[in-house]
Amino acid sequence: MSTKMLKVGDQVKVKKFGTRPRDWNCDGEMDYLMGKEVTIIGVNGDTYEIQDILDPDNYWFMELSDFDFSTSSEPQLTVIL
Repeated sequence: MSTKMLKVGDQVKVKKFGTRPRDWNCDGEMDYLMGKEVTIIGVNGDTYEIQDILDPDNYWFMELSDFDFSTSSEPQLTVIL
């Protein structure tokens, strides 16, 4: 299994969760980010700092598991039998 390596400036989509992740803001202030594309503004080990969409002066911390890599702009190989 390959590991995604994210860097500052990368844009990535946040997963849509049925239940808010434990390490997210407990008041639900991050919930609106589910399913949205966000910009990585900092990387510290396994923690990613992302810019708040509604308030560019604010930021949130997320983990790699919070991001959705299922959609890709890379061409997909289709096999026709």
